[in-house]
Amino acid sequence: TFLLDDVNCVGSERRLGDCPHLAYGSENCSESEGAGFRCVVPTENDLRLVDGSARNRGRVEILHSNVWGTVCDDYISTAGTRQTNFVAVSCGDLGFERAGSALTTSAVVDGVEPIWLDDVNCSGAETQLASCPNLGWNVENCTNPEDIGLACTP
Repeated sequence: TFLLDDVNCVGSERRLGDCPHLAYGSENCSESEGAGFRCVVPTENDLRLVDGSARNRGRVEILHSNVWGTVCDDYISTAGTRQTNFVAVSCGDLGFERAGSALTTSAVVDGVEPIWLDDVNCSGAETQLASCPNLGWNVENCTNPEDIGLACTP
């Protein structure tokens, strides 16, 4: 039995039922059109992009002690090697190409506490953002308007 048909999510929905679709139970599906998905449970140091216009764009958040928090733009708010390395490591950590651009200040929707990382200084060789030198978890001198974002090359 199919309950949903012609589901057309844009990616910002919180639940599948929030996506545009035909009325519940209204469908014209055959058995070969069944769809499914696999949920991935985030683990310590996982990254995600939130409040962006696409799956590869948004504010960077990192999971620490089962709480999502943001990353401050100190050290990485201006173009240069530090920013390039941060983008490469973070985009790669997210599963995208190791390329893209940093999004700062007005290009990023402010997050909420905690701000987990500050003064991030990646060498570019790291495979995870959490491996980049920084001040330590929750050691920061930032406010959420300083949250960093990414636009990763898909």
